[in-house]
Amino acid sequence: MSPIASMVTGESITAAAAKVVGLSREHLSRELGKPHVAAFMHQKVQRNLAVAATRAGAAKVELLDCDNAMVRDRASSFVLGLVGIQPASQLSVNLGADLERRE
Repeated sequence: MSPIASMVTGESITAAAAKVVGLSREHLSRELGKPHVAAFMHQKVQRNLAVAATRAGAAKVELLDCDNAMVRDRASSFVLGLVGIQPASQLSVNLGADLERRE
């Protein structure tokens, strides 16, 4: 596994990644600050998150069949919210607004 891949997946910290490629932690840190390297890291993170999002979505869908009613309710509210279907917002009442002292 490359140092960048190990950092993206959380399996390695910068010092360990630097050791893998034979650089000092400081040198690797400078390299990671370069725009093209940062862009490459961002692309790798986005790809890793896309895979995780797929798994997370599947987990939410599985929770819709859970035996626990509260879990089913929260999962269904979450899934419906993703497609823009949400319960009507509750109005809050501010009783203290008109209680100012009048002289």
